[in-house]
Amino acid sequence: SDRVGSRLRPLRVVAIVIVAGYALAAALDAGPVPLLAGVLVVTAASAISWNGLAFTAAGELAPPQRIGAALAFQNTANFISAAVTPALGGAVAQLAGWPAMLAVAASAAALAWWLLGPLRGAA
Repeated sequence: SDRVGSRLRPLRVVAIVIVAGYALAAALDAGPVPLLAGVLVVTAASAISWNGLAFTAAGELAPPQRIGAALAFQNTANFISAAVTPALGGAVAQLAGWPAMLAVAASAAALAWWLLGPLRGAA
């Protein structure tokens, strides 16, 4: 992010990598297990790589008097998401299948990409 002068541009790239990875994993549902495992490892690594950058961006985007609140909100949202996602993902997989759960995960990453768009020039 320091090289490109933006915290949000790399976050948006990571979001697209996650969308592509989960979509490919959904398509490979009945495919070769080693290929599916490789795609999931890369996608999972991407999915957990954004937190430090997002935390930094939250602090930089906030006005000086609200930095603490912004960081607290970002961390709270992150940990609530981490607590809720496994149960939600399991429920979707149980009700609609593994590819549907991956499609929901891809949709969440696509939503993150879209939501970060208006902030591009900010951080």
